[in-house]
Amino acid sequence: MRSVRSRSRLVAALWVVVGAVTGCDEPGAPPSASAAASAPRAPGASPAAKAPSPPPAPLPVVPSTRPSAPSPDELDEPPGAGTALASGAAEPGEEEGAEGACAAKNAALKPLQLLAFTFTSKVDKRMPTDTLHVAYPGKRVWVHMRLRNRSGEGRCVHVEFRVNGKKRTEVELDIGESWNWRTYAFFTLRDSDTSGIVEARVTDDQGALVVEKRLGILPPKRN
Repeated sequence: MRSVRSRSRLVAALWVVVGAVTGCDEPGAPPSASAAASAPRAPGASPAAKAPSPPPAPLPVVPSTRPSAPSPDELDEPPGAGTALASGAAEPGEEEGAEGACAAKNAALKPLQLLAFTFTSKVDKRMPTDTLHVAYPGKRVWVHMRLRNRSGEGRCVHVEFRVNGKKRTEVELDIGESWNWRTYAFFTLRDSDTSGIVEARVTDDQGALVVEKRLGILPPKRN
């Protein structure tokens, strides 16, 4: 009996020594992680499927910093003299019909009525910022008008800018059907325009004179 126990202890001790050297587990013990990882794959067995990697995180959406299109009052001065810019709209709260467009010749059309005319150095939010009494070389001269169009259709007017009797430029302005339609355009004097008269002559699409105004030119101010 004593010899059987000694043999059992001797066998257990030998397995401990062999397991330490070869990495094998003791008989009856569950296989270790290292043994399972290094165990050879049986012929024909498919490899273990890898866990799918998580999809990449979406890039953050960065809002566009591109500036919006400038309004007519924010545009830089175009090159050259005699450039004109025009815009128009009905007065807030006023009745507004079709957009302006030059009407065909028709003697029965109700004429346009001029409500106000202003020479100004700038138009801001469709309103003149001041009233010009003289013009200076190299500076803009704006004309701002309020017109009443009760002809039943869209109309237009032609603004002709002259300096000392000579035509410099002309611009066409649309006039929608409205009790109070605002519109405006500008003209740029040349640096050589140091004296004389700026003239703005406005006619409608029927050839009728709407308004004709003049503004004196003075030499540049001395500092």
